[in-house]
Amino acid sequence: MIVRLTAASLAVLATLALSAQAGAQAAAAECKIETDKPGQLKNAKNALARAIAGIGDPTKSASEAIKELDKNGAKIRSQNEVGYNMILGQTYAWFLARPGQPAVVRRADIGYTTEPEATVDLLTAADAAFDAVERAAPTCAAELNDYRRPAWAPLVNAAAELINNDQLDSAEKLIARADLIYQGSPHTSYFTAIMAQKRNDLPGAIAANKKTMDMITAEQAAKDEGAGQIRNQVMYNYAVLLAAQADMQSGDQQKATAKEAAAAYKTFIEAYPNDEQKTSAQAGMGRMLAVLGDTAAVASVFTEMLANPSKYTDSQLLEGGTNAFNARRYDDAAKLFEGVLQRNACYRDALFNLANTYWSKNDWTRMMPVARRLADVDPHNEDAWQLMAIAYKGRGDVAKAAKNLALERAMYDTAVKNVERKNALTSQVTFSQFSHDGPKHVLRGTVANTSAKPATYTIRFEFLDSECKAVAAKEVTVGPVEAKKSAPFVVEVNQAGIVSFKYAPF
Repeated sequence: MIVRLTAASLAVLATLALSAQAGAQAAAAECKIETDKPGQLKNAKNALARAIAGIGDPTKSASEAIKELDKNGAKIRSQNEVGYNMILGQTYAWFLARPGQPAVVRRADIGYTTEPEATVDLLTAADAAFDAVERAAPTCAAELNDYRRPAWAPLVNAAAELINNDQLDSAEKLIARADLIYQGSPHTSYFTAIMAQKRNDLPGAIAANKKTMDMITAEQAAKDEGAGQIRNQVMYNYAVLLAAQADMQSGDQQKATAKEAAAAYKTFIEAYPNDEQKTSAQAGMGRMLAVLGDTAAVASVFTEMLANPSKYTDSQLLEGGTNAFNARRYDDAAKLFEGVLQRNACYRDALFNLANTYWSKNDWTRMMPVARRLADVDPHNEDAWQLMAIAYKGRGDVAKAAKNLALERAMYDTAVKNVERKNALTSQVTFSQFSHDGPKHVLRGTVANTSAKPATYTIRFEFLDSECKAVAAKEVTVGPVEAKKSAPFVVEVNQAGIVSFKYAPF
């Protein structure tokens, strides 16, 4: 499952150009709130205006606005409660927008004379005031968002940094705070999706990506570059995550999710036909169509791979071949796996898949060298020796039918030896990761001790170029590993030109 997980820099959030701003401008003429009566409210409004304009001491002016509203609150609210809440909310928002301003302050610190030692949470207080205005004057909602966003943006910007540093719990708290004051942007659900993905919470990530997609139309994305980047990312992630969920399901539930995933991939490809992830999306869609049993549709997906394999990575060709195999199009699957091995001759997954494809075609002659190379690359893999045995047995059956008794006996004898080699294994090696970062390569795996006694293993790995030639080597010691238990290992090498690996029997 490869999703895009970077939380982009959000310095542009305070001036986000989604439809909300355009809506605010259009709705401003409809928002009619009296803020000049009674006189005490006008005094507070004028004090806030001086703070906003930076006339004199802005902090003192904003505090005077609060003091006026506090001292005359009962009178003002009895005559003009909507206007009172509008100026109060704007003043709280002004304080919140100051650099370094703590969100929770003593009432006395912002101008209150009543209950001076009590505290006020500026964010929740501003939200409550704006909510009260919006309930009384719904047409002012868009204008109110212009006051909400400046308080919201710093929280979301800070959350982005925390997410990129994997400080998810702290980021989640900031996102929750941001949602208190403003919920009109896709960014909070976008960040929620990224956090869920990092936590491997598939249902949560799927839901948050869907919510984000629904909030950004194609028209909005075209008008705003930042929104467009988010829409691109979440559309791709939504499809990938649905596919991952389908992989974990079975029966009708799996087919229902696979249908959603295939549709999501198709939507992404149609929306972004030149995106760098298009080929991955095509491969993913093919895999979901294979789950649905739509072999004709699967074939159409990997037809382009067969025609232009150079456009695709090894992993994409591998996945395309897997989709073709699952659709029982074995000739196409073989061509795609062969294409992978032409670039990366010892790619163990491609060797395994191609051996199985030749088996499905009863092509024992071609299967034998592929299975042999797999056993050479991965000698403590029972499947490799089983495939070797199957290839020789199949070749022996052909010789038997041709009444070539000498060849028949030789093939059957070799098949038996490979079964014996498989049964003689007292340890098995599996791999969970082989990652590449420039010349740095990290291989992770596990050694399982299948014997009845504890054992320690020293494994010599060779790291190979595209032609299976060793360009680096490294040993790792694993153990002692208890009987019938497993132990992990990690091997790191720094060397250019590495694309695959093998290890020696131990």
